[in-house]
Amino acid sequence: MKPSLQLGLLLVLASCAPAEVLDRIAASVNNTPILLSQVDEAARFAAFFDGRKPASITDADRGAALARVIDQELIRQQIRRTEFTGATDAEVATKINELRKQLPSGSSDAAWRSALAQFEVDESDLTEYVRNQLDELLFIDLRFRPNVHIGDTEIETYYRAEFLPKLQRAGAQEKPLSEVRAEIEEILLQQQVNRIFNVWLQGLRAEGRVRVLISFGAPRAAAEQAAVPDGSTQPK
Repeated sequence: MKPSLQLGLLLVLASCAPAEVLDRIAASVNNTPILLSQVDEAARFAAFFDGRKPASITDADRGAALARVIDQELIRQQIRRTEFTGATDAEVATKINELRKQLPSGSSDAAWRSALAQFEVDESDLTEYVRNQLDELLFIDLRFRPNVHIGDTEIETYYRAEFLPKLQRAGAQEKPLSEVRAEIEEILLQQQVNRIFNVWLQGLRAEGRVRVLISFGAPRAAAEQAAVPDGSTQPK
């Protein structure tokens, strides 16, 4: 390239730079990029649902968010290989309403929109975020729950060792096993599903090609566990 042409190209690029904001790649998961904007949004939503202020978000929060986004991408890649049917619009709306009831800002539409705006997100961003969360939970449940069976002995053991002592500590009236059997079975089912899922996710981390390109300090180690066996970072 001639010097004059090269200089002209550099000047054109320089003139465009101030008007264009380029996103950065924070990590890659099996050659799929994870953008810094995705990590920032995940950190903002985590703080939002924790009832914190945007200014409270730290690099440790972003590092934890990066680890979650990596795990979520590993899961979504598995979802895309199946004929999985995700959450319906009604299910997403119901979940959002449940979340609103848990937060002071959910008392009115105006307060809700204002709170979202403080975190630089809007209702469409929230809908996509909640839909992704529900899809992952539904996929995990459909994939692993059918393989879990809870026996009567396990239910009775949990009732005596966990359920009754918890009622006693709370000063609540004892309930017969027959009345709480279904509740205990669901608790044990979910615990088993979580254990099986965690082993499966560790396998995805061990087999996957994960590169972390942006460091957020100490939390980066947690994110990089997605690239090696025996990682312990859990999606949320």
